[in-house]
Amino acid sequence: MRARTVGLRKNSHALSLRGAGVVIVRVVRKAHLDAVAQEPPPKHANIVGWTTGGADTAQNKSAWMKQALEIAAEAALKLVPTTP
Repeated sequence: MRARTVGLRKNSHALSLRGAGVVIVRVVRKAHLDAVAQEPPPKHANIVGWTTGGADTAQNKSAWMKQALEIAAEAALKLVPTTP
């Protein structure tokens, strides 16, 4: 299986997909966020609902980290085989 192209760097070299974090929407919602379908690639979604209000950036970052860790704790890494 060949790695899929997922974007371009500034120097125009294609980036290759090496893996993906896989998590079910229930886990995202349990962290008080939501998932919105955004294909391609198939079954891809953006996680939305991150707190952006308030003047305390450090407090926002702390809340984001807590939510991200809750999601990561139940996520799985799916590696994509690469060809030599």
